[in-house]
Amino acid sequence: MVEIYISTVEDYREEDNIISWRYPRKQLRVRLITEKDYLNVEITSETEGDNTVCWPYIGAEQYYLPLGEGKRIPAGEPVWIQHLAGQQLGVLEQLSMPFWISSDGEHCVLFIMEDPYRTQLNFLGEGELSFSVSHEYPEISGNKTCGYRVYVTENDPVMGAKIYRDYVAEKNRLITLKEKAEQNPNVEKLYGAPFIYLWGDFVISADDVNWKEFRLSLDSPVMSYLCSFTGTIENGKEFEAVLAELNQQDYVAAYQKNVICSYISQALAGDGFWNGEIFTESNPKMEELLGEGYENLTASQKILLHKNALSVNMPMVFHDTDTWMNADTVDVIHDMKQKGIDRSWIGLNSWEQGYQKPELVSEAAETGYLIASYDS
Repeated sequence: MVEIYISTVEDYREEDNIISWRYPRKQLRVRLITEKDYLNVEITSETEGDNTVCWPYIGAEQYYLPLGEGKRIPAGEPVWIQHLAGQQLGVLEQLSMPFWISSDGEHCVLFIMEDPYRTQLNFLGEGELSFSVSHEYPEISGNKTCGYRVYVTENDPVMGAKIYRDYVAEKNRLITLKEKAEQNPNVEKLYGAPFIYLWGDFVISADDVNWKEFRLSLDSPVMSYLCSFTGTIENGKEFEAVLAELNQQDYVAAYQKNVICSYISQALAGDGFWNGEIFTESNPKMEELLGEGYENLTASQKILLHKNALSVNMPMVFHDTDTWMNADTVDVIHDMKQKGIDRSWIGLNSWEQGYQKPELVSEAAETGYLIASYDS
C-alpha cells in the first residue's frame, strides 16, 4: 500500500465549477469538477518518471464490490475481515467492473474509475474493514491522469449499479446483443436459449463397467497397474480402501462405484498413464494413435488412447469406449433435440471436460447448440 504525507499545497484555485491545487513534493495536481449529478476527480502526475498516489481512503458500515457476481461486505463482519484484511485486489484483474459502493446511514457513495489500469484496493482490518485505493503512474505510460466519478445516492446499491450502466452507455461501451450478433452470428443462437450445464470430470461412469467382472479381476496385472497411481491421485487412499472392502463383498455399492470411477477417470486423464509393457493388446484406433508418437498426441488423443488401452486389455470388465459417459453427455444432446429444444448454450465446468469426451462437443455443435466452458 502506498501512503502520501503532504505538508504543502500550492496553486490553489477556484474558477466556476472547478477547484484545483498542486502537491509539489509529490508532483501531483488535483482538479475537482462539479458536474450536474457527480463530482469529477482528476489526479495528475507532473513528473515524467514513475509516481504513485493513494486516494481515496474509505471506511463505511458496509461495501458493495463487484467481486465475481457481486458481494455485500459488512465492515464489521469477522469472516470478511479475516478474508480481506491485508489483501490487495487489482481493480482491472479482480473486480468484474471498475466501481465500488460504500454505504453508511441513509446514503451510498459510488466511485467509478475512469482509468482502472495499475490500480488496486488495499484492505485494512483494524477493528472494522476499510480500504484505500492506490494508483501507479509508470514512466512508460503516456496517461498521467487518474480519474474518478463520485456519486452520492440514497442507500440503495441498485441505484449505483444503474448509474454505472448509464456511464457505460455514455462511453458508447454498452453493446446490445443484436450488435454483438452482427459481429458474431453465433450469438443469435442465444436468443431464447436455455442454459444447460453438463458438469463433471469423469471419463468413465458406473454404467460403463461390468461390476461382477471388476470384482473378479482385482488381482489382474492391469488392476495392479491401476493401483500404482494411488499415491498421486487425489482419492487414491479412498480407492485402496474400497478395493479392500470389495474383497469381502459379493456386490459393489453405489458409493464404491463412484469412488472407483472417479479414481479411474483421474488416472486416464493423467499424462503418464500409457505403458506398452502393461497394455500388450491393442486395436486399430490405438495403433493409429501410437503411429503418430505418444509424445505428439494432444491431451484429448492421449485420453482416447488410455481409454482404449484399458478397455481392450480388460474386455470383460469395461464396455466399448465409444459408449463411455454417453448417458450423461451425447444422449442428453439427443434427448434435448427430440424434445424440441432447437437452440441452447451448453456449459462445461472446464475445457478438460471437452478433452475427455470430444464427441459431446462435436455432437452439440452439429445439433446447432453453443458449447463452452463456464466462466463467471
